Amino acid sequence: MEKVFQYVDVNKDRFIKDLAEAVEIKSVSAWPEARSEVVKMVKWMQNRLEKCGASVELCEVGEQTLPDGSVDHALFIRISSKNPTRNDQK
Repeated sequence: MEKVFQYVDVNKDRFIKDLAEAVEIKSVSAWPEARSEVVKMVKWMQNRLEKCGASVELCEVGEQTLPDGSVDHALFIRISSKNPTRNDQK
């Protein structure tokens, strides 16, 4: 456990920066007016996962009826494989 705590301590500033970036994106899927922000968050997460070595695919899985009655496309991330070469040590 000590190594985990050391890793967190060493990378604390990066983790805080990443968290700040994530919460800045107003990605509440129940808000129709924020739909573009939801897509932005999905793409942000795709980028973060790829930096960690994951192979990521964005998948449109059909339509979703939003609370206001409008219909939009549902988008998910699928991690199809893990690349053994890690790129998150930058």
